[in-house]
Amino acid sequence: MKLLPSILLATTNPTMLEECRNAIVPMNWPLEEVDNAHDALCALEKLDPEIDVLLLDIELSDTGGIKLASEVTRQFSAVKRIMIAQDPSKDDLLHAINKGHVQNLFTLPLKRIQLHEAILHAYKTKQWDDERTAQETTLHSKYKDLRTQATNLKSKAKQIQSKNLDLNQDLENRTEELHQTSLFIDAAQLDLTHAYKQAVEVLSGLLELHSRKQGRGKKIAELATIVAHELSLPSFDIQQIGYAAQLIEASKVVLKDSLSAKSPDEMNNQELKIFHQYPIIAQSALIPLEHLYEAGKLIRSIEENIDGSGFPDHLKGLSIPLGSRILRIIRDYMALISGDREEVELDQAQAIATLRLKANHLYDHELLDLLESLLKKRSKETISIAIQAAGLKAGMIIAHDFFTKHHILLLAKGTEINEEIIEKIISYQQDSGEVLILPIAETSLEENRQP
Repeated sequence: MKLLPSILLATTNPTMLEECRNAIVPMNWPLEEVDNAHDALCALEKLDPEIDVLLLDIELSDTGGIKLASEVTRQFSAVKRIMIAQDPSKDDLLHAINKGHVQNLFTLPLKRIQLHEAILHAYKTKQWDDERTAQETTLHSKYKDLRTQATNLKSKAKQIQSKNLDLNQDLENRTEELHQTSLFIDAAQLDLTHAYKQAVEVLSGLLELHSRKQGRGKKIAELATIVAHELSLPSFDIQQIGYAAQLIEASKVVLKDSLSAKSPDEMNNQELKIFHQYPIIAQSALIPLEHLYEAGKLIRSIEENIDGSGFPDHLKGLSIPLGSRILRIIRDYMALISGDREEVELDQAQAIATLRLKANHLYDHELLDLLESLLKKRSKETISIAIQAAGLKAGMIIAHDFFTKHHILLLAKGTEINEEIIEKIISYQQDSGEVLILPIAETSLEENRQP
C-alpha cells in the first residue's frame, strides 16, 4: 500500500504554481505538473491509478478548471479533485461544486495546513474507495461461484439418482429444493430501492439450505423487528436488526461442517478456540458492504452473555449492543421451539421457561419479559383458517409463514393471494404430488365475503 499521496497540479498561474510547490515539495509527496487540460488528461491516462489527487486552477487557460474537473469526474472518477482559485466569484464557486464535483476549494494565498489536511483526507478517501471496490468485486465473484456450485450440485444429484435407487428419495428432495430456490430467485424482480434487503434474504436462504434451517433467519427477523418496534427504536436500527437476523444462522457457514454440527459442549479446546472466532469472521465478511456494516457489528456480539462470560469480546450487561441482546434471545427461543437444543420441540411457554433458567447468565431480563408479553399477545391475534389450494381466492392473506413438507418457505406471512400465485401453487401441487393446505387469515376471509 502506498504511504504518500501522488498529486497532479494543473495551472498556468505562476503565483499559484509557486505556492503549491512550496506547500507540497517539503512534504516529499510525488508531484506532477502540467499547464493545460489536454496534458492533464494525458497524464491521468498514463499514470492512472497512480494519481490520487488533482489540484487544478479554476482559470486554466485552454478549457477552464471547472470543465476539466467535470471531464476528470467522467473519465477518472476515483481521482479526488481540489480546486484552487485566485479571485473566484460566487458563480465560480457554485459551478466548481455542482459541475466540477470538487471535494475542496482553496483561494490564494494558500493556507498550507488546511491544504495538507484536504490532500490527506482526499488520499485516504480514495484508498477506502479503491479497497471497497476491490472487496465488492471479490464478493461478486464468490457469489457467482456459489451459483455455479449450486448448478453443478443439481447436475451431480441427477447422475447419482440414476446410479443408486436407494438414494432416490433424498436426491428428489435435494433436486426439488434447488428447483424451487431457482424458481423463486428467477421470479423475484429486485426493486433497486430494496436491493440490499432482498439480496440478504436470498443469500441467507441459500446458506441456510446448507445448515438445514430453511426459513429460520426470516422467522428470527420477523420477531426481532416486532420487538424493536415495541422499543421504538429508530428505523435504521430496526432495518439493521432485520438484516443481522437474516444472517445469524448463515454466519456459521464460515465454520467447517464437522464443527458447525457440534454444540459447544461437545467441542475440545482447539475447536472452541476456532468456534469463538466465527462472529469476528462473519463481521469482517460484511465490512465491504456499507449498508450491512452495522448488521455485522450486531452479529459480532451475538454470542456475548449478559454476565460477561460470552465471546469474542467478553462484553457485559448494557455494553452489549441492544440489537445483539434482542437477537440472542430470539435466536435461542427459535432453536428451542424447533427442537435444535432439546430432544423434542418445546411449546411457547416451555421455551420461555427454559430461557428464564439461564437469564442471569445469558439474557437481558427486561427483553425476555417483553418477548414473553409480545408472544402471548401475538398468539391471541393470529387466527387462521385452513384452506386447500383449490379453494384459494384473490385477496386472501397468508396468516403465517407456509413451508412445504421439505421445509422450503413457499409463502411468507402477510402475502396477499392473487391469480398468479394461485396458478403457481396449483402447478406446484400437481408437479410435487403434495396436497397443500394453506393458513389463511380469518380477517381476509371476512373481507372476501362482503359484496
